Amino acid sequence: MAGLKVRQPVPLSVLDRVFTLSPLSLREELTLDAFHRKNIKRGQVYADMKDVLAKAAPEHRSTILAEITKIEAGGSPAAMQESQMSPEGVAFELWMRAKKADPTLSLKELQAVITEANNYEVYEAMWEALKEQEDSKSAESE
Repeated sequence: MAGLKVRQPVPLSVLDRVFTLSPLSLREELTLDAFHRKNIKRGQVYADMKDVLAKAAPEHRSTILAEITKIEAGGSPAAMQESQMSPEGVAFELWMRAKKADPTLSLKELQAVITEANNYEVYEAMWEALKEQEDSKSAESE
């Protein structure tokens, strides 16, 4: 969801409930980013590049390993997206965005209902709600 700036609360109807997605402050955006960086699967870039590394000339291996290490440390874009779309990632972002409007909402409650069976559906609905608002704001400014 990074890159979409939500200026006003947006209603989201999922999981037989209506949530109000509030804008995130810079601190909340950083918290969300840190959550995903902490939860990404490490080692995937190395696994993907293992064959390339094996075939590389010996003098190039240290450079390749250094690049792999840099990517792994920051998290590849694919790994970040995987974390964002995971049940845990979707629950955390929904909680971060909905807790202002519903202070009684708990992360555990969302983690219990967002599962492998529905995480993509909830993520897509959240994305579409945020994108719709962004598109309407862009149309108004034209």
